[in-house]
Amino acid sequence: MLLASACTAQVRLRALVEDLPGDVYDAAVSPRGDRVALTWCRGVASNYTCGVYLRPPAGGEPKLLFDGGELAQQLRWSPDGKWLAY
Repeated sequence: MLLASACTAQVRLRALVEDLPGDVYDAAVSPRGDRVALTWCRGVASNYTCGVYLRPPAGGEPKLLFDGGELAQQLRWSPDGKWLAY
């Protein structure tokens, strides 16, 4: 049952970021479910940029949290949703 829950969560998370152009390497939904943090890379080979972004789960333009996100993997929210670890 735990495996089924994990698979369902992954499908939901994928649906939250599939509309973004480029590559999403990691994503995590905040504990309250009001924000999605994601490592998003886009551009072409000569101008490929990555960053960690926040966006509402309903969609909308992601807001840059910090640049250089190619190093940010395994994003995790603190239980209170105030901190993001990677």
